[in-house]
Amino acid sequence: MMPDAKDYKETAASYENFVNRFGPDDFNGIKRHAYEHSATLNLKEILALIHLSCYDSTYTIRFLPQIEEMAKHISMIERAKLMETISRVWQMYFSINESYDLAYEFGGLLYELGSYTDALGYYAHSNQAFGNTADVMYNQALCHYQLKEDVKFMKVKEAGKLQFPENLRFAELDALDVT
Repeated sequence: MMPDAKDYKETAASYENFVNRFGPDDFNGIKRHAYEHSATLNLKEILALIHLSCYDSTYTIRFLPQIEEMAKHISMIERAKLMETISRVWQMYFSINESYDLAYEFGGLLYELGSYTDALGYYAHSNQAFGNTADVMYNQALCHYQLKEDVKFMKVKEAGKLQFPENLRFAELDALDVT
C-alpha cells in the first residue's frame, strides 16, 4: 500500500510468517476448540496451548481450575514446566484493572506446589493491586509457617487478627506448632 513497498522486505516477510501462515484467526479457532474440549486435555497439552498463546493471562485463567486439579498429581518435571509457565504468564501480564486477582490465584497454585517463597511473591503483588485482604494475609501466614519463618508467621497472624477480627481462620492458626 506504499509506493516504495518493495523496500520493506523484512516487514513483508514478517507479515507472511506471522499472519498469513498462522495468524490470529487460526489461533482463535484453536482457542475455541480447546475451550470446548478442555476436560480432555492433559497438563502438557494445556501448557503447550498457553505457550502458543504467547503466555496470555486471560487464556491461562480459563485453564486454571483444571491446572490446579492436575497439579495435585504431577511429576517433578511437570512441576518445573508448570512453574516456568506461571512465571512467563506473569512476565507477560499487564493489569487492565480487571476484578480477577491473577497474582492471588498464582500464589495459591504455587503454595500447592510447595513453592512457598514464590507464592509469597505473588501474594505481595496481590496486596499491591487489590489491597490487604484476609485471604491473602492468611495464606501469607501459612507460607511463613511452611518455611519455618516463625517470627514472620506470628507477625502476619497477629496482624491478620487485628485487621480482620471477624475472620476466625487466624485464630485457628494458634493451634499450629511454632517453636
